Amino acid sequence: MTERRRLYTGDESAGRGLALLRRAVAGSLLLTALFILLFDRVKHDPGLALVSPFGEDPYDAVGSFGVQVGFACAILSALRAYRTDLKTESLYNRYAYTLRAMGVSALAVIVTMLADMVALLRYPTLWNHSSGGQLLVVCTVGLFIIASGFCLFLIRLARGREVCSKNPLRQMQIVPFALLLFLLAIYPGSWRDGIEGAILTAAAGMFFLFLSVALLSKAMFPCPDVPEKDLIDDLTGIYKDLRPRSGPLVRLFASIERGVRSTRFGEIIELLHPRKRPWNLIALVSVISGCLLAFVQISGEGASGGHGRVSPVAAVYIVLESAGIFLGYALLNRFLGLIRPEERAPR
Repeated sequence: MTERRRLYTGDESAGRGLALLRRAVAGSLLLTALFILLFDRVKHDPGLALVSPFGEDPYDAVGSFGVQVGFACAILSALRAYRTDLKTESLYNRYAYTLRAMGVSALAVIVTMLADMVALLRYPTLWNHSSGGQLLVVCTVGLFIIASGFCLFLIRLARGREVCSKNPLRQMQIVPFALLLFLLAIYPGSWRDGIEGAILTAAAGMFFLFLSVALLSKAMFPCPDVPEKDLIDDLTGIYKDLRPRSGPLVRLFASIERGVRSTRFGEIIELLHPRKRPWNLIALVSVISGCLLAFVQISGEGASGGHGRVSPVAAVYIVLESAGIFLGYALLNRFLGLIRPEERAPR
């Protein structure tokens, strides 16, 4: 009996597999926490920010979107790993998609660290005569090694369970990724000049991050994209699990459910139906996320040039964040099993 078959039917084997998966998720969350800590430290520590060659776009944009992708996928993997149990009908697929989410999270770290290494190599005079610069090198290389080791662990885990492990890292996606890395290495620094150049450069970093992660993740886990359960199912399941345990909030939830079913909200719900009109929902999430990011950035760093430039700066953040979410969804939706088409919904 194969490991894949035992993943379905053998309680002992499936239980061990789930235990390993959940330990891997803990590792994924720890790796993401280290990534976020390093990114935040480099951005806000004056000694490191002064000598950091990857504090400017396109490298900063790679890190900014990399942190978001890494964090979101680490949370997604935890959500799926801890909702999966031995009685789950689609245990094999849920196991596979949890591994994929962890892989994307780790690859966001790897791609960002590679971009940072490119910046370090391009601008050595900025950092090589300071202790802060040496610390940047150690942290960047160290986190790259840790993330790479974690990816190899995920491949080994997938191979051991015969889950999504056919010919990993032997796909043609590696070649275009190498080309993307080369283009990042020769990106003209002068293109950052001016408002238009700054936007173009930030967009270049965004495209590099998402395209690279998509290419490498599909090379890492090349099995077919056929999710039986998607993120909507996961969130619905969590709500159903928590509702009976909500105590005094049960009445509040009941009132919300009645309001959602009312005619007044029917058109809005239909307009944002995730399986019928996913792009409408993604557009709403993009705008909200962009507004939050703009608020955080402007509040923390201010907008140069006075209050008259707050609106244009906010608009740039909103547009770039929205573009990143649209691009990430387009490239990774099927791979991560985020929203499956309506026709695949169980009857």
